[in-house]
Amino acid sequence: MIKVASTALMAAFLLAACEPPPPARVVQECLDALEAKKYEQALQYTGPAIQELYSNRQDLVFYHRQMVKSTSFAVGAGEIVTPDRAHVDVRVRFDLRDETVIDWPLRMDLSLRKRWFIDDVWHMDDEGRPRRNALNAVGAMEY
Repeated sequence: MIKVASTALMAAFLLAACEPPPPARVVQECLDALEAKKYEQALQYTGPAIQELYSNRQDLVFYHRQMVKSTSFAVGAGEIVTPDRAHVDVRVRFDLRDETVIDWPLRMDLSLRKRWFIDDVWHMDDEGRPRRNALNAVGAMEY
């Protein structure tokens, strides 16, 4: 009986180890890399649209390196809305060298493709509803 219980426990640990990290942890790890200005590492957590934006907009990386004094994030718990879709609420704060502050409530949408990837980012309104797509705003220089 003890051997069966320990085998079942071991199987549960192995299954848990095979599970992808939860969406909020993926977002946290991505933002930790961004905060440390390790952009290539941060991109490992993103889907094709964000990777394309990054490769086409190197001026944004330059801006972050040169103009941002400090970056901080608050990551919410996240919510899995379907088996392969989730979103995570994030509050991002950029303290700029000219002493201005950018403080945005965002929602990151993730999809599961063997592991979770950040596919889209939304600016949120005061009621917590998506206001506009942040990737489109960045692409159009509307931030």
